[in-house]
Amino acid sequence: MSSNISFINHACIQYKGNNLKVLFDPWFSGKVFNNSWALLQETEIKKSKFKDVTHICISHEHPDHLHFLTLRKILEVCETVPTLIFPLRTNEFVRTALEKTGFNVVFAPRDGSELKLNDHVSVAYFGEQEDHDNSIVLSTDEITILNQNDHYTARETVSKINQRYPDIDLLFTQFSLAGYYGNSDDEDAITKNGTKFHIDRLLQYTDDFQPKVVIPFASYVYFCHPFNRYLNNYIVTPKDVSEALLKRGQAFQLPWFDDEIYIDDRLREEKNQTSLPKLDNLFDKKNFLINENNSKSDKEVIKEFSDSISEVPMLQRLFVFSKYSLKNLLKRFLFPKFSTKIYLEDIDVLIKWNVISNKIEKLPTHSMDEIDLYTVSDQFVFMVKFPFGIDTFNIAACHRLAGNNKGLLQSVLWVKNRSHYH
Repeated sequence: MSSNISFINHACIQYKGNNLKVLFDPWFSGKVFNNSWALLQETEIKKSKFKDVTHICISHEHPDHLHFLTLRKILEVCETVPTLIFPLRTNEFVRTALEKTGFNVVFAPRDGSELKLNDHVSVAYFGEQEDHDNSIVLSTDEITILNQNDHYTARETVSKINQRYPDIDLLFTQFSLAGYYGNSDDEDAITKNGTKFHIDRLLQYTDDFQPKVVIPFASYVYFCHPFNRYLNNYIVTPKDVSEALLKRGQAFQLPWFDDEIYIDDRLREEKNQTSLPKLDNLFDKKNFLINENNSKSDKEVIKEFSDSISEVPMLQRLFVFSKYSLKNLLKRFLFPKFSTKIYLEDIDVLIKWNVISNKIEKLPTHSMDEIDLYTVSDQFVFMVKFPFGIDTFNIAACHRLAGNNKGLLQSVLWVKNRSHYH
């Protein structure tokens, strides 16, 4: 096979062939999701390795896939300006940011329409909801690669991909945890919703797409914040994946960094025998470096919270509150309350916010009844301050949900952020 497919790092793979070099979702250094995720190993951006990149395909906006610093560093070593392909959005916020990168930016339809890279190679994006993830198919005259990354591919989209590409050679898909699955003290919930869910997800999509070879990827990370390090106890390891796929009789490859991906059974098995011991050590949590606390002052927390929430009109807050309360009443038989209590564990501060008056006040910490949201100051400030704050807050998973209004503030901020994007 003249084409060469290799795993670079985390969710980044590389296709080389037909006078093209195509990267997907490069994130090679630094921490993401407000310093709560770290790469298991970083990748040095060398000119000899990346100077001839022709295209970069980005699956979605999350910073472990769309990493601006990595993109800028790749551009610096490229001999010609690559084309950056991004899923078509109505979102001007992201569109403007991408167009400032210096790449030749192309926006790909998300309906499966093929975008030709040259006469022999094309890519097609498959997605559902606006602002959500996408699966990407790269097809050539000799191979079909499905890069599913983090995408929870809907049933109708699975059918559409299978109809268009009935013979998938390589399936690249996520295999481990990526956010909040339950409170940190609820072992059963995280095991069920996180660990077991991701193994089942991998097996389900393997059954759906029936690829020749499965390559588990997009999970070469650990959780490095002092308040989300608990997630490291629940990560799915390559050994777990190996055992699950062996039971299914499914061919797979567990890649080490820069490994070429093989369809040939002998070459693939040889790679697995050398990579699995190294991956076992890589995923050993005794090697994980945890950040120091980056606590904010109570004054900064209250100021940022006040500045942000004051931008949400009363009618909008009332609409969200009414919708949220009705859902609580019908599904959980919980009666509405106007005030939300938030406890910032790292700085021992309790604040109360009234959704009607928009009043924020600091309370004495002996008033610890009916807390709705437990979190930490740096993640809370990021959530209220930035447009992608809610996504980051949920994915960082440095919080616990408790009372009737455990999700009310997030719902109000979500509406505010959506209007900001558009």
